[in-house]
Amino acid sequence: MKSRLWLNLASAALAITAGNSALFAQDFSEMAYKETSGKTASHPPQKVHRVWTDDDMASVKTAADRYQDQKQALADQQAAANAAAPAQAKQQKTTTPDKKVGGPAALSNAKSAEDADRMIAWEQRDIDAQAEFVDKVSAELSQASTQEERERLQKRLAERQQILEQVKQEHAALVAQKKELLKRAAAGANGEQPQGQ
Repeated sequence: MKSRLWLNLASAALAITAGNSALFAQDFSEMAYKETSGKTASHPPQKVHRVWTDDDMASVKTAADRYQDQKQALADQQAAANAAAPAQAKQQKTTTPDKKVGGPAALSNAKSAEDADRMIAWEQRDIDAQAEFVDKVSAELSQASTQEERERLQKRLAERQQILEQVKQEHAALVAQKKELLKRAAAGANGEQPQGQ
């Protein structure tokens, strides 16, 4: 029984000693961490000695220098554009096809009378919308208060009237195509009857 008591006391003493040493070790590591973090925070980083090269001179330029560089670059761009303008205009004249050649656009070339009807209905809705917009711009123009606003609205009105006329021409071309398609269908139907007899 005495040996058992001594064994329990020895185990308890060992457990207490191990716990205290663990706490001491934890406290010691926290103290060491605080000391190292305090040392690095209290000392500012040292400046690095910089060697200047020609590559770094762009960062030394003043705002006035940068402004002059931008101004010179803009002048160079304008001079290049002015020099290229005549050649570009000449090239556009030679490559611009006539707008009237080839008839209406491929999207307005109907394949059947039903296609033509759908396209005509579409064009009619477009005509109505364009006419409504022209009326709206005309009303705004009559109520314009400044000369600047009147000029802007007159320009917009002229553009929209031109678009309206183009849409009306497309509509008329579709109506003509439909008539032609109906004639072909009638001629085809009349031409097939004699062959069958």
